[in-house]
Amino acid sequence: MKKTVLALTLVALAAMGANAWAEEIEVGVAWFAKSGMSNRVVSGMEARLAEIAPQIKLEYRKALPDADALSATMAEFQQTKAGMVIMRSSGTKTAGKFGPSIPTFVGASNHPGHLGVIGNLEHPEGNITGVSYALSAESQFSTFTAVVPGMTSVYLLLEKGHPSSAINDADTKAVCAKLGLDYQAKYLTSVEELEATVAAEAGKHSIFLIGSQSLVMDNTAKIVALAGKTPVLAYAQKPVKDGALCGLAADDLKLGAYLADSLVDVLVDGKNVSDVPVKFDTKPKLYINAAAAERLGLDISYDILSLAEIVE
Repeated sequence: MKKTVLALTLVALAAMGANAWAEEIEVGVAWFAKSGMSNRVVSGMEARLAEIAPQIKLEYRKALPDADALSATMAEFQQTKAGMVIMRSSGTKTAGKFGPSIPTFVGASNHPGHLGVIGNLEHPEGNITGVSYALSAESQFSTFTAVVPGMTSVYLLLEKGHPSSAINDADTKAVCAKLGLDYQAKYLTSVEELEATVAAEAGKHSIFLIGSQSLVMDNTAKIVALAGKTPVLAYAQKPVKDGALCGLAADDLKLGAYLADSLVDVLVDGKNVSDVPVKFDTKPKLYINAAAAERLGLDISYDILSLAEIVE
């Protein structure tokens, strides 16, 4: 009987793998300001770590008040943790300025190259790697022009001062020039300015395009109402649920799982940070709002609809 119990115990421990015996690895996770995307990415990271590296223990400092508080937290993590995860584009830029001496992983962030933090995405420098939600504007417009055939002009709505706004602007301007589309962008500072701008520009452009910033994304319903018959498209998922016609977006949970894989590569398997490339979602999701398509009288092809997640 004792031999049977011992054998079963050994089998169970073997099934748990080497991680069952591993020493705990402490990792700090932080970002400043509220961020739904950060919460989603870390959810994906937690789920993946529970499967492959339960010895990695996460300590959170969420929604810190500003970049100075984040820098102070990073300095603390640098003294007490084996590694740290820093979320949001603003956090990526802060990490780049900080110059961490411990492995640092960024997430819920725009393109770290465009942010001026990592020059070589395949062999990242500065002890920083991670994941990015960035998608090329060219790949997005290949879908946008199929959803809205005959598009001739684009009006991009952005939040002034947000780190991702300049990136959205430059990328969209470049792809519009390549496709021969008229292009305008507006950097906005308030809801009132946003409402006045959309009301004044409604009917003058083929589409309004919502940038990946809170000011514009959080007010999608107002933009759609004021836009009238002008289709509203987005560089993110959330606006589609709030009434925008369509959007192409990286899967935050998938990116969280990729982030966990990078942590394991470095903190468990001992790889150098420079040998762990920055990861992207190469198969992003297309979201289409069926009610918006019907209201606008658009007949979207079956080929496009078959690839999309339909939002009612």
